[in-house]
Amino acid sequence: MRSLCLFLFLVVIASGQHVNAKAASGAIDAKTFRQLTKAQNYVAEEAFDEALAVLDKLSKKKRLSSYALAQVWNYQGFVYATKGQYTNAIQSYQQVLKQKDVPEALVLNARYVLGQLYFQSEAYQDSINSLLLWVDSVKSPSAVAFIMLAQAHYQLSKYDEALDFVIRAISRHETVSSQFSVPESWLQLKAALYFAKQDIKNTVATYEVLLRHYPNPQYLKQLAGLYGELGLNRKRLTTFDAAYEHGELGKGKEQLNLAYMFLEQGLPHKAAVVLEKAMANGDLKLNLKHQTLLAGLWSQSGQHDKAIPAYQKAAKLSGDGELFARLAGVFYQAIDYESCVQASTKASSKGGVLLPGQNFLLRGLSLVNLGKLEAALQAFRQAKEHKKSFKAAREWERYTLAQLEKEPTL
Repeated sequence: MRSLCLFLFLVVIASGQHVNAKAASGAIDAKTFRQLTKAQNYVAEEAFDEALAVLDKLSKKKRLSSYALAQVWNYQGFVYATKGQYTNAIQSYQQVLKQKDVPEALVLNARYVLGQLYFQSEAYQDSINSLLLWVDSVKSPSAVAFIMLAQAHYQLSKYDEALDFVIRAISRHETVSSQFSVPESWLQLKAALYFAKQDIKNTVATYEVLLRHYPNPQYLKQLAGLYGELGLNRKRLTTFDAAYEHGELGKGKEQLNLAYMFLEQGLPHKAAVVLEKAMANGDLKLNLKHQTLLAGLWSQSGQHDKAIPAYQKAAKLSGDGELFARLAGVFYQAIDYESCVQASTKASSKGGVLLPGQNFLLRGLSLVNLGKLEAALQAFRQAKEHKKSFKAAREWERYTLAQLEKEPTL
């Protein structure tokens, strides 16, 4: 915001840097005019101190007309401002306003520039007061004046007033333009004000306009977060994904969040792709939590060829048997019964399985499929020792006994 105001300041005051030559035969005497021209030439050569020395000497002349003195102070203010000496520039323009019989145009210019100088000096209320006097005195205030007033009110946390001036600035700008050309920074300020007022709906609407006319991928991230606050989770996901595709997501946490978003929307495969890439690139730390999540995502998406090595890798990072039990489940789904039995057995030996009865049950089913009925019977009996798997284990125990009875005796 500050850089924008400085730019505006330089544009506006530049229009007042030359003294009107017609004044030489009127309110400004020839000798004074020559001195002003001399100062002007110094400025053209960027010899600002020499220009100020000439102007300071002129300002102390006792017989200068009010109009001539106002011109001297006005130009002195311009030189100080060009040097970045805003306090001195303010004092000079204040002297312009103290003179009598000063043309209205010069007064209005002084008020307008003072509004900008006060802003640069962080005297925001003074900036507002000066600019409002200017606005009230001109027939058709510019959009730029309104946006400066908005910026000053924003700095004072007067969000309602700031928003009103932003809206007026945009409206005024649009009335003089045949196509959309509202400056990006104005829309950014409008969005910031709506957000400060906790008006998320209008914040979103403003960012959507920004994204449409100024397609910056950063706006995708901001929009994604705002969609989330409105509970528009599907739009949040698609917008966040677009930011990801543009390479705008931060490393680690934001990529992990995107994976969770895909999972919440029932898209485990896309979640796994994002997570695997983040870990492969080193954006996300390879640890037990992330590796287990990745394995689970591949499993949920039916990608057994990817889930198996992912679980094997996670199991090596773990100190208990839970991940071997999960691995056994993937092997079973992949119809690799031998590997299922091996993983299940290892899970039991390591301990720490969350559902030990299910692990025994799965082992028994695999053994049945392998035709190892005696071993399967033993697994089902172990599964019966756990309440959650008791009923299913009993049914399979009965089935296995029946199959054993059918086998021919030697």
